[in-house]
Amino acid sequence: MFRLAYNSNGFRKKTIFDTLDCLSSLGYEAVEISLHRNHLDPFYHSDMYIESLRRKVHDTGLTVANVHTGAKDLLSERDFEPSLISVNKKDRQRRIELILKAAEVSKEIGCKYVTVTSGVLPATSTVEESHRILCDSLDELVERNKTDTMLLIENEMNMLVERAPAVLSLLDRYPRKLGVTYDIGHAECCHEDISAFIDRFGSALKHMHFEDIKNHVHHHLLPGEGDIDFKSVVGFLLNHTYTGYCSIELYTYSDEPEKAAECSKKYFVDLKEKIACLA
Repeated sequence: MFRLAYNSNGFRKKTIFDTLDCLSSLGYEAVEISLHRNHLDPFYHSDMYIESLRRKVHDTGLTVANVHTGAKDLLSERDFEPSLISVNKKDRQRRIELILKAAEVSKEIGCKYVTVTSGVLPATSTVEESHRILCDSLDELVERNKTDTMLLIENEMNMLVERAPAVLSLLDRYPRKLGVTYDIGHAECCHEDISAFIDRFGSALKHMHFEDIKNHVHHHLLPGEGDIDFKSVVGFLLNHTYTGYCSIELYTYSDEPEKAAECSKKYFVDLKEKIACLA
C-alpha cells in the first residue's frame, strides 16, 4: 500500500492550523506533526489549544499519521539535546517526560504512533555505554506509556541509531512494544537496500519518511531531484503488506512550503499512474 502524508516541520514558519488547511486543500490524506513551538509543544500548549487542534484535524478530515518527538530545539539551544542517551540522568529524563506527554496528546488528537530518536553519541561515551543507556530509557518509556499509542524508533542521521541493523536489534529486544519509522533518505545516505529492509522490518514498520537525497549527502530534496529510485520503492510498496503512511519530510523548503507540498504530491500521483500503466 502507498499512502501519502506530509510532515508539518516543512511548515514550521506557519501555524499548525494554517498547515492543516493547506495540506487538506492540496488533497493530502494525512499529516505528521513534529513537535515545535509553532505547532505542538506538550509542555507549553494549553488544553484549550490541544482541543482546538483536535477539532481542526477533524474539520479538515486529515489523519494524524504520526507525532514526531525529535524536537531539535524544543528542550534546549543545543540541537536534539537532551536525548535518550544523555549522560546525565536528569537531562535524559526531560526527553522521556516530553515523549510520554506527547503520547498522551497524540491519543487526544487521534494519533496511534509517536516516533522517537536515539540521540547523538555523547563525546564522553562509548557506543556500548550509550546503547545500554538507550535501552534503560526505552525500558522506562515502554513501562510508563499507559496510552494505546505505540512508540516508534527512527533511523536518524548522525545518531546512535542511524542504520537499519541498529533498528532491527532494538526490535528483537522490544517485540510488539516498539515499532519503526523508516526514513528512506537516511537509508540512501547509508547505502542501504531500502526495499530489503522494508521487508525485514515486517509488521513492525508503521511509518515512513520520504525525501530525495543526492550523492548520499544528508540534505532533504524534492522527490525526483536526487538519486533515490522512487519508482522501485513505490512499486514495491504497492505490492507490499505495509499499511502505514509515507510522510514527505521537507523542512529544507520551509520558505516555500506550499510549493514543496504541491510539487511532491504531483510527483507521486504521476508516479503511481506510470507504475499502474506498466502493470
